[in-house]
Amino acid sequence: MQFSYTDKRLQEIRLKQMSDYVCQKLIEFAQNGWPESELCEISKLYWKLQGEITVNNGLLMRNDRLIIPSELKTDILLHEAHQGINKCRSRAKESVLWLGISKDIENLVKGCDTCAKMQNEKREPLIAKPFPDRCWSKLGSDLFYWRGCTYLLVIDYYSRYIEIAKLSSLSSATVVAHLKSILSRHGLCDTIVTDGGPQYVSDTFKKFCADYDIEHITSSPRYPMGNSEAERAVQTVKRLLNACDDPYLALLTYRATLLQNGLSPSQLLFGRQIKTTLPQAPQKLDPKTVNSREIQQKEKNYRNYSKEKRKLRQV
Repeated sequence: MQFSYTDKRLQEIRLKQMSDYVCQKLIEFAQNGWPESELCEISKLYWKLQGEITVNNGLLMRNDRLIIPSELKTDILLHEAHQGINKCRSRAKESVLWLGISKDIENLVKGCDTCAKMQNEKREPLIAKPFPDRCWSKLGSDLFYWRGCTYLLVIDYYSRYIEIAKLSSLSSATVVAHLKSILSRHGLCDTIVTDGGPQYVSDTFKKFCADYDIEHITSSPRYPMGNSEAERAVQTVKRLLNACDDPYLALLTYRATLLQNGLSPSQLLFGRQIKTTLPQAPQKLDPKTVNSREIQQKEKNYRNYSKEKRKLRQV
Protein backbone atom coordinates (compact mmCIF):
# COMPACT_ATOMS: atom_id res chain seq x y z
CA MET A 1 0.00 0.00 0.00
CA GLN A 2 1.28 3.43 -0.97
CA PHE A 3 0.38 6.63 0.83
CA SER A 4 -0.22 10.22 -0.24
CA TYR A 5 2.76 11.30 1.85
CA THR A 6 6.44 11.77 1.10
CA ASP A 7 8.70 8.73 1.47
CA LYS A 8 10.82 10.70 3.96
CA ARG A 9 7.83 11.43 6.19
CA LEU A 10 6.57 7.84 6.00
CA GLN A 11 10.02 6.55 6.91
CA GLU A 12 10.01 8.86 9.93
CA ILE A 13 6.64 7.46 11.04
CA ARG A 14 7.86 3.91 10.41
CA LEU A 15 10.99 4.43 12.55
CA LYS A 16 9.05 6.12 15.34
CA GLN A 17 6.58 3.24 15.37
CA MET A 18 9.43 0.76 15.67
CA SER A 19 10.88 2.64 18.64
CA ASP A 20 7.56 3.20 20.40
CA TYR A 21 6.77 0.49 22.98
CA VAL A 22 3.02 0.37 22.31
CA CYS A 23 3.53 0.25 18.55
CA GLN A 24 6.21 -2.42 18.97
CA LYS A 25 3.78 -4.67 20.81
CA LEU A 26 0.99 -4.06 18.27
CA ILE A 27 3.35 -4.89 15.41
CA GLU A 28 4.32 -8.07 17.23
CA PHE A 29 0.67 -9.04 17.74
CA ALA A 30 -0.24 -8.25 14.12
CA GLN A 31 2.64 -10.27 12.69
CA ASN A 32 2.85 -13.18 15.16
CA GLY A 33 -0.70 -13.43 16.44
CA TRP A 34 -2.51 -11.97 19.41
CA PRO A 35 -2.37 -13.56 22.88
CA GLU A 36 -5.13 -16.02 23.65
CA SER A 37 -6.42 -13.66 26.33
CA GLU A 38 -5.96 -10.06 27.43
CA LEU A 39 -2.69 -10.74 29.21
CA CYS A 40 -1.13 -7.29 29.18
CA GLU A 41 -2.33 -3.72 29.38
CA ILE A 42 -1.71 -3.07 25.68
CA SER A 43 -3.67 -6.11 24.55
CA LYS A 44 -6.52 -5.03 26.83
CA LEU A 45 -6.63 -1.55 25.30
CA TYR A 46 -6.57 -2.78 21.71
CA TRP A 47 -8.30 -6.15 22.15
CA LYS A 48 -11.50 -5.17 20.30
CA LEU A 49 -9.43 -3.83 17.38
CA GLN A 50 -7.20 -6.86 16.85
CA GLY A 51 -8.95 -7.91 13.64
CA GLU A 52 -8.42 -4.43 12.19
CA ILE A 53 -4.75 -3.85 13.06
CA THR A 54 -2.24 -4.81 10.36
CA VAL A 55 1.28 -3.99 9.15
CA ASN A 56 1.48 -2.73 5.56
CA ASN A 57 4.85 -1.87 4.01
CA GLY A 58 6.28 -1.77 7.50
CA LEU A 59 3.62 0.68 8.72
CA LEU A 60 1.28 -0.10 11.60
CA MET A 61 -2.34 0.57 10.70
CA ARG A 62 -5.92 0.14 11.78
CA ASN A 63 -7.72 -0.58 8.52
CA ASP A 64 -6.61 2.35 6.32
CA ARG A 65 -5.59 4.70 9.16
CA LEU A 66 -2.00 5.06 10.32
CA ILE A 67 -1.45 4.43 14.02
CA ILE A 68 0.61 7.38 15.22
CA PRO A 69 3.26 6.80 17.94
CA SER A 70 3.25 9.06 21.00
CA GLU A 71 6.28 11.10 19.92
CA LEU A 72 4.60 12.24 16.68
CA LYS A 73 1.13 13.09 17.96
CA THR A 74 1.75 16.83 18.20
CA ASP A 75 3.37 16.89 14.75
CA ILE A 76 0.35 15.51 12.93
CA LEU A 77 -1.39 18.51 11.43
CA LEU A 78 -5.05 18.14 12.33
CA HIS A 79 -5.45 21.76 13.23
CA GLU A 80 -3.86 23.97 10.58
CA ALA A 81 -7.07 25.71 9.49
CA HIS A 82 -8.55 26.14 13.00
CA GLN A 83 -11.89 24.66 11.95
CA GLY A 84 -13.01 23.54 15.38
CA ILE A 85 -13.30 20.26 17.29
CA ASN A 86 -15.76 18.42 15.06
CA LYS A 87 -14.02 19.33 11.80
CA CYS A 88 -10.61 18.32 13.15
CA ARG A 89 -12.02 15.02 14.38
CA SER A 90 -13.58 14.27 11.00
CA ARG A 91 -10.23 14.86 9.30
CA ALA A 92 -8.48 12.56 11.77
CA LYS A 93 -10.98 9.77 11.14
CA GLU A 94 -9.98 9.83 7.49
CA SER A 95 -6.34 8.91 7.97
CA VAL A 96 -4.72 8.72 11.45
CA LEU A 97 -5.38 7.12 14.81
CA TRP A 98 -4.17 6.80 18.38
CA LEU A 99 -6.07 5.93 21.53
CA GLY A 100 -7.56 9.08 22.99
CA ILE A 101 -7.23 11.05 19.75
CA SER A 102 -10.73 12.49 20.05
CA LYS A 103 -10.04 13.92 23.53
CA ASP A 104 -6.60 15.15 22.50
CA ILE A 105 -8.12 17.09 19.60
CA GLU A 106 -10.73 18.57 21.91
CA ASN A 107 -8.05 19.71 24.36
CA LEU A 108 -5.92 21.11 21.54
CA VAL A 109 -8.74 23.19 20.09
CA LYS A 110 -10.00 24.37 23.48
CA GLY A 111 -6.47 25.50 24.37
CA CYS A 112 -5.99 27.40 21.10
CA ASP A 113 -6.30 31.18 21.43
CA THR A 114 -7.05 31.57 17.72
CA CYS A 115 -9.90 29.06 17.87
CA ALA A 116 -11.33 30.72 20.97
CA LYS A 117 -11.31 34.10 19.24
CA MET A 118 -12.95 32.69 16.11
CA GLN A 119 -15.61 30.92 18.16
CA ASN A 120 -16.56 34.19 19.81
CA GLU A 121 -16.86 35.85 16.41
CA LYS A 122 -19.32 33.30 15.02
CA ARG A 123 -22.76 34.64 14.26
CA GLU A 124 -26.17 33.02 14.23
CA PRO A 125 -26.36 30.61 11.25
CA LEU A 126 -28.12 32.03 8.24
CA ILE A 127 -31.21 30.33 6.87
CA ALA A 128 -30.28 28.01 4.01
CA LYS A 129 -32.04 27.79 0.65
CA PRO A 130 -33.53 24.60 -0.86
CA PHE A 131 -30.87 22.03 -1.68
CA PRO A 132 -30.02 21.61 -5.41
CA ASP A 133 -30.46 18.34 -7.30
CA ARG A 134 -26.83 18.19 -8.44
CA CYS A 135 -23.45 19.83 -7.98
CA TRP A 136 -22.45 23.09 -9.65
CA SER A 137 -25.97 23.83 -10.85
CA LYS A 138 -26.56 26.71 -8.45
CA LEU A 139 -23.81 29.07 -7.33
CA GLY A 140 -23.66 31.97 -4.94
CA SER A 141 -21.26 34.86 -5.43
CA ASP A 142 -20.19 37.83 -3.34
CA LEU A 143 -17.28 40.22 -2.85
CA PHE A 144 -15.42 40.55 0.43
CA TYR A 145 -12.63 42.70 1.81
CA TRP A 146 -9.63 41.21 3.59
CA ARG A 147 -6.31 42.79 4.56
CA GLY A 148 -6.53 45.70 2.18
CA CYS A 149 -7.74 43.74 -0.84
CA THR A 150 -11.09 42.80 -2.34
CA TYR A 151 -11.83 39.22 -3.31
CA LEU A 152 -14.46 37.51 -5.41
CA LEU A 153 -16.06 34.46 -3.77
CA VAL A 154 -18.04 31.73 -5.48
CA ILE A 155 -19.68 28.82 -3.65
CA ASP A 156 -21.51 25.79 -5.03
CA TYR A 157 -24.78 25.32 -3.15
CA TYR A 158 -24.58 21.52 -3.48
CA SER A 159 -20.99 20.76 -2.49
CA ARG A 160 -20.14 23.96 -0.57
CA TYR A 161 -16.94 24.01 -2.61
CA ILE A 162 -15.51 27.53 -2.44
CA GLU A 163 -13.42 29.41 -4.98
CA ILE A 164 -11.91 32.83 -4.30
CA ALA A 165 -10.01 35.24 -6.52
CA LYS A 166 -8.15 38.44 -5.65
CA LEU A 167 -9.47 41.36 -7.68
CA SER A 168 -7.12 43.86 -9.31
CA SER A 169 -10.02 46.30 -9.66
CA LEU A 170 -13.65 46.56 -8.59
CA SER A 171 -14.97 46.75 -12.13
CA SER A 172 -17.67 44.42 -13.37
CA ALA A 173 -15.36 43.36 -16.20
CA THR A 174 -12.78 42.09 -13.68
CA VAL A 175 -15.43 40.16 -11.77
CA VAL A 176 -16.73 38.61 -14.99
CA ALA A 177 -13.20 37.65 -16.11
CA HIS A 178 -12.60 35.73 -12.86
CA LEU A 179 -16.03 34.10 -13.04
CA LYS A 180 -15.26 32.90 -16.56
CA SER A 181 -11.97 31.45 -15.32
CA ILE A 182 -13.74 29.57 -12.52
CA LEU A 183 -16.47 28.29 -14.85
CA SER A 184 -13.84 27.13 -17.34
CA ARG A 185 -12.50 24.78 -14.64
CA HIS A 186 -15.79 23.40 -13.32
CA GLY A 187 -18.29 23.96 -16.10
CA LEU A 188 -21.22 26.31 -16.49
CA CYS A 189 -23.88 26.65 -13.82
CA ASP A 190 -27.63 27.04 -14.33
CA THR A 191 -28.13 29.79 -11.77
CA ILE A 192 -25.98 32.31 -9.93
CA VAL A 193 -27.24 34.18 -6.87
CA THR A 194 -25.77 37.54 -5.87
CA ASP A 195 -26.60 40.42 -3.56
CA GLY A 196 -27.28 42.79 -6.44
CA GLY A 197 -24.17 44.88 -5.88
CA PRO A 198 -23.03 47.26 -8.63
CA GLN A 199 -20.67 44.70 -10.22
CA TYR A 200 -23.58 42.26 -10.58
CA VAL A 201 -26.24 44.57 -12.03
CA SER A 202 -24.13 46.17 -14.74
CA ASP A 203 -24.68 45.68 -18.47
CA THR A 204 -21.38 43.77 -18.57
CA PHE A 205 -22.65 41.22 -16.07
CA LYS A 206 -26.02 40.96 -17.79
CA LYS A 207 -24.31 40.24 -21.11
CA PHE A 208 -22.09 37.62 -19.44
CA CYS A 209 -25.13 35.80 -18.05
CA ALA A 210 -26.92 36.00 -21.39
CA ASP A 211 -23.89 34.74 -23.35
CA TYR A 212 -23.34 31.84 -20.95
CA ASP A 213 -27.08 31.07 -20.56
CA ILE A 214 -26.99 31.60 -16.77
CA GLU A 215 -30.02 32.68 -14.77
CA HIS A 216 -29.10 35.55 -12.46
CA ILE A 217 -31.03 35.88 -9.19
CA THR A 218 -30.43 38.89 -6.98
CA SER A 219 -31.36 39.22 -3.33
CA SER A 220 -32.84 42.41 -2.03
CA PRO A 221 -30.31 44.86 -0.50
CA ARG A 222 -32.66 45.04 2.48
CA TYR A 223 -32.67 41.27 2.78
CA PRO A 224 -29.07 40.04 2.33
CA MET A 225 -30.00 36.60 3.70
CA GLY A 226 -31.42 35.93 0.26
CA ASN A 227 -27.81 35.24 -0.68
CA SER A 228 -27.26 33.22 2.48
CA GLU A 229 -24.88 30.61 1.06
CA ALA A 230 -22.43 33.25 -0.16
CA GLU A 231 -22.84 35.28 3.06
CA ARG A 232 -22.06 32.20 5.13
CA ALA A 233 -19.13 31.28 2.88
CA VAL A 234 -17.64 34.76 3.29
CA GLN A 235 -17.77 34.34 7.07
CA THR A 236 -16.14 30.91 6.79
CA VAL A 237 -13.38 32.08 4.45
CA LYS A 238 -12.55 35.12 6.58
CA ARG A 239 -12.23 32.93 9.67
CA LEU A 240 -9.96 30.52 7.81
CA LEU A 241 -7.78 33.29 6.35
CA ASN A 242 -7.46 35.07 9.69
CA ALA A 243 -6.50 31.86 11.47
CA CYS A 244 -3.98 30.40 9.06
CA ASP A 245 -0.67 31.86 7.88
CA ASP A 246 -1.03 30.05 4.55
CA PRO A 247 -4.39 30.93 2.92
CA TYR A 248 -3.98 28.23 0.28
CA LEU A 249 -3.49 25.57 2.95
CA ALA A 250 -6.57 26.90 4.74
CA LEU A 251 -8.70 26.51 1.61
CA LEU A 252 -7.19 23.10 0.89
CA THR A 253 -8.08 21.91 4.39
CA TYR A 254 -11.62 23.27 4.16
CA ARG A 255 -12.22 21.58 0.79
CA ALA A 256 -11.04 18.22 2.15
CA THR A 257 -12.92 18.33 5.47
CA LEU A 258 -16.11 16.29 5.76
CA LEU A 259 -19.42 18.14 5.92
CA GLN A 260 -22.36 17.03 8.08
CA ASN A 261 -23.48 14.76 5.21
CA GLY A 262 -20.31 12.67 5.54
CA LEU A 263 -18.50 13.86 2.40
CA SER A 264 -16.11 16.74 1.78
CA PRO A 265 -16.71 19.56 -0.72
CA SER A 266 -14.10 18.01 -3.03
CA GLN A 267 -15.75 14.58 -2.86
CA LEU A 268 -19.14 16.07 -3.66
CA LEU A 269 -17.83 18.17 -6.56
CA PHE A 270 -15.11 15.94 -8.03
CA GLY A 271 -16.18 12.50 -6.81
CA ARG A 272 -12.82 12.09 -5.05
CA GLN A 273 -10.99 13.26 -1.98
CA ILE A 274 -8.03 15.60 -2.51
CA LYS A 275 -4.56 15.08 -1.10
CA THR A 276 -3.71 17.14 1.99
CA THR A 277 -0.89 17.35 4.51
CA LEU A 278 -2.30 14.36 6.41
CA PRO A 279 -1.13 10.88 5.36
CA GLN A 280 -3.88 9.08 3.46
CA ALA A 281 -4.21 5.55 2.16
CA PRO A 282 -4.46 5.49 -1.66
CA GLN A 283 -8.03 4.19 -1.73
CA LYS A 284 -9.09 7.35 0.10
CA LEU A 285 -8.09 9.32 -3.01
CA ASP A 286 -9.75 7.01 -5.54
CA PRO A 287 -12.80 8.38 -7.39
CA LYS A 288 -16.11 7.17 -5.97
CA THR A 289 -19.66 7.61 -7.20
CA VAL A 290 -21.65 10.00 -5.03
CA ASN A 291 -25.19 8.86 -4.26
CA SER A 292 -27.02 12.11 -4.90
CA ARG A 293 -30.33 10.83 -3.56
CA GLU A 294 -28.70 9.80 -0.29
CA ILE A 295 -26.97 13.18 0.02
CA GLN A 296 -30.24 14.99 -0.57
CA GLN A 297 -31.95 12.96 2.14
CA LYS A 298 -29.15 13.66 4.62
CA GLU A 299 -29.35 17.36 3.81
CA LYS A 300 -33.12 17.32 4.29
CA ASN A 301 -32.75 15.59 7.66
CA TYR A 302 -30.04 18.00 8.77
CA ARG A 303 -32.04 21.06 7.75
CA ASN A 304 -35.13 19.77 9.55
CA TYR A 305 -33.01 19.18 12.64
CA SER A 306 -31.52 22.69 12.42
CA LYS A 307 -34.99 24.17 11.97
CA GLU A 308 -36.23 22.44 15.11
CA LYS A 309 -33.21 23.67 17.06
CA ARG A 310 -33.94 27.25 16.01
CA LYS A 311 -37.54 26.86 17.16
CA LEU A 312 -36.44 25.56 20.55
CA ARG A 313 -34.09 28.52 21.02
CA GLN A 314 -36.98 30.87 20.37
CA VAL A 315 -39.21 29.26 23.01
